[in-house]
Amino acid sequence: GKLKKVPYQCNAIKADVTEPSAWATFAEVNDAFKGGSYDGIGYVFTESDPYVGVDVDGCRDSATCIAKPWAQQIIDQLDSYTEISVSGTGFHCLVKATKPPQSKSRVDSLEIYSSGRYFVVTGEHVKGTPLTINTRQAQLESVMTEYKFAQQIPRLKTTSKSAAVNGLVFDTNA
Repeated sequence: GKLKKVPYQCNAIKADVTEPSAWATFAEVNDAFKGGSYDGIGYVFTESDPYVGVDVDGCRDSATCIAKPWAQQIIDQLDSYTEISVSGTGFHCLVKATKPPQSKSRVDSLEIYSSGRYFVVTGEHVKGTPLTINTRQAQLESVMTEYKFAQQIPRLKTTSKSAAVNGLVFDTNA
């Protein structure tokens, strides 16, 4: 089935992306992860950091490792650190930029977040992409224009707890 990405604090309490007191440093999270009680590490995007996460879903053949042409175009255009997502069928591109606050967060298989969300990080760097997170404001804006991220669509409130916090571990069995 689909991997559950429930975020946890290092003390085994479920995490909340909106609660900074629950966040931990990478060193703390890495120690907890290495302890074997967790399945991975997550990073939360906040208004106080310079990062934007671009989640390109359902665009990679996990057997051949080949990206669909539209996804490869986004990866090439952003030209920043890119890794394979947890599912193995998508990518996460990380850039330094500012996402317009009233813009949509999701259009089809493409999601763009700058706060209030988290990515489970895999560290599975995509060959041919930079090892650094680069400043890509114009490139991000171009992708957002091409994929029509101009205005926000109201989101329905959910009861899901799959949001996370900066530098937290997650448990797929929750």
